[in-house]
Amino acid sequence: MQWRELLTGRAEPVAKGAELLVNPGLDGVRAARRLTSATLRALPDGLASDAELVATELVTNAVLHGRPPISLRVRGRRDRVRIEVVDAGLAMPVRAQKNLENMTGRGLAVVESLTSAWGIEPAEDGKLVWAELGRPRRRSLRRHARNNPDSFNSNVISTDPAPRYEIELGWVPTDLLVAAKAHIDNIVRELALMQAPSDDAERLPSETIVLLARVTEEFSEARNEIKRQALDAARRGAVFTDLTLHLPVSAATAGLRYLAALDEADRQARAARLLTVAAAPSHRVFREWYVRALVERLRAASRGDPPPPITTFSLVLAEELDRVSAQGTRDEVYYRYAERTGE
Repeated sequence: MQWRELLTGRAEPVAKGAELLVNPGLDGVRAARRLTSATLRALPDGLASDAELVATELVTNAVLHGRPPISLRVRGRRDRVRIEVVDAGLAMPVRAQKNLENMTGRGLAVVESLTSAWGIEPAEDGKLVWAELGRPRRRSLRRHARNNPDSFNSNVISTDPAPRYEIELGWVPTDLLVAAKAHIDNIVRELALMQAPSDDAERLPSETIVLLARVTEEFSEARNEIKRQALDAARRGAVFTDLTLHLPVSAATAGLRYLAALDEADRQARAARLLTVAAAPSHRVFREWYVRALVERLRAASRGDPPPPITTFSLVLAEELDRVSAQGTRDEVYYRYAERTGE
């Protein structure tokens, strides 16, 4: 059944329906909530308020992790509501691990707790995330439906015909993976919300907008695949995650830009231009290691060459510790010499 049929009521009696093209940032989220409230005013209070919260969460997720254009569709009929959010991004939503330090990742749990069913479908140029409220819960749909996020083998609805290569990176501590990806999600959230159009707010400089695009779009497939594997390992209680990615060769160039973007984000954080703090040293070592290894192996695979040898992450961490310790020793010797000589 097409949305237009539902909206006009040719398929079934419809109390009210509305659609909104969502602006990026907080203004768009607020407008989505207002539209939902106004559209469902005639419905029972509990159902209408739950629908407002679901629409807010789905639109926020699209603003933070999707790509424009973003649209919201709301339809209410007696004691039933259907909400649809369409965006141009291909990355699947990922359930985050519960953590008080994370500013993102709770939306899907809220959506699942309030809805009778929800899912994801490919759209013409992206994806459609839908949710239904007021109907009897269809647990079999949530667990087994083809368009449920948990049933996807990949975290991306892929329409890219380019060949994909399997890249094995080896074992990485699960806790470090989860923390590193959560920190990046926090940066993405802050930068996305800073884009809210406002006459009173200072616009982001163009280089920061480019930074945001690089972090959220160009390298999103690899970033989300790592996050999904890390969270799956954390749910199983696995201490280490064996990272294996399936990516097109274009992810190599995107990865190098991604590194530069995160370095710039760290500089802005250290300069107190962001509320999110700069990445921890172990996070910076990890991202440098895995992106460089991924780039080398992707490019070798695309040429038909055997995969180059990879230094394990544990060895990279040990080498970094030795380097920092040696630097600290040199600094201590210098300061002691300066104290004795007065230089």
